[in-house]
Amino acid sequence: MRKLILILPLICLLLTSCLSNDFTVSASLEGGGVSNIYIAYRASSDKQSFVAEQTVPLADGAFTLKGSTRYPAVMWIFSAAHAEMYALYVERGDEISITGKFSDPLLWQVKGNPLMEEYCSWVRANEGVLRSGNPASVNAAVARYVKSNPDNPLSAFLLMSRYTRPGHENEFDSLWASLEQTDETKHIREAFMSAAPDAQARDAQLPLLSLSLPSAADSTVTLNPGKARATVIYLWHEATGKLHHDATSLISETDSMADVQGADIYMGADTTQWQMVRKTITYPGAHSLWALGGAANPALRRLNITGAPLIIVTDRKGNQKYRGTDPGKAREAIKNIK
Repeated sequence: MRKLILILPLICLLLTSCLSNDFTVSASLEGGGVSNIYIAYRASSDKQSFVAEQTVPLADGAFTLKGSTRYPAVMWIFSAAHAEMYALYVERGDEISITGKFSDPLLWQVKGNPLMEEYCSWVRANEGVLRSGNPASVNAAVARYVKSNPDNPLSAFLLMSRYTRPGHENEFDSLWASLEQTDETKHIREAFMSAAPDAQARDAQLPLLSLSLPSAADSTVTLNPGKARATVIYLWHEATGKLHHDATSLISETDSMADVQGADIYMGADTTQWQMVRKTITYPGAHSLWALGGAANPALRRLNITGAPLIIVTDRKGNQKYRGTDPGKAREAIKNIK
């Protein structure tokens, strides 16, 4: 018996080490018809990670997708029109099934991942608040759950997926600090930030290369640092707060600056908000762009974006001369670029 007790931990270790990085997501969505969806997530192994993208055809609303990730990831599911539909948390070894109405992703039912199953139950209990679209009400519902369940990983997932942070940074930080800080909590946050598991600070200083993203004018814009003395990009999630106002003012000013190009890049999953905001933001010469999949978008991955809002200023070679959240310091950086 003693030998068995000693051997069991070894068996468990071997089974864990041999666990495949593969996972499967299958869906049967009523009313989906014959169409396509687009997915993006950060695949990873023990040594590296990369953004995986795929256009998946639907057949009568059904699809099956096989992926691979060593570390937990968030799989962003978009419609063919690039409208965000769902943020799905996946772990290696998962066999996930999704059911529901294609037109109502809020009430999709997810089986095969315990955290997502709990999430679906929470969504059903808070459906009215979520459909209201009121950030304050949604934040309050998330905060109630977090305060009552600081040891449940779902609290971390709700904070990352449902909590509106701009304008409520202190409240978010307080709620996050109240969580039981486990490896799972860390993995959930990293999955949403889309950071590489082994990301180093030096990666943040990689030069900006040309990037192409959809614009508010329903076209694709290619931003090439080599075409201007300085390039300014403002990455954001929510159109609220003084920082957002000052940062968009900076982007607007770039048109009157000598040989400077600018763009704001929406990083959020709520594309409905971007559709509304882009009607109110008009730049004389700058661009309003959208990064499908947020930080997971391959156009941005060299920049190692682990959070937003963020302002980046580069020179003609794409070298980052400023990276932060102070529009005043960004202006100084622009002036100092020759």
